[in-house]
Amino acid sequence: MLADQERVILVTHQANRLSEVLGEADIIAPVLTEIRQTPLPGSLTLVQGLLNSGWSLTDTHLFTDAEIFGFTKQQRLQKKD
Repeated sequence: MLADQERVILVTHQANRLSEVLGEADIIAPVLTEIRQTPLPGSLTLVQGLLNSGWSLTDTHLFTDAEIFGFTKQQRLQKKD
């Protein structure tokens, strides 16, 4: 996708770990908490966050934990005293 100048956005609860794994493959992907402008064509954007599912448009693809890891981490409910 990147070679075809498509934008790839990864939104994951495991952004820091995924950034480390990508770095081991010489893919630099700093962790963001928000996207302020449209990513450049052919770029990989890594965002800390939780979404249920991703989507694809003509040249932009958003992947979540469901697509990356096959599951979405469920947030635990806090017990009230």
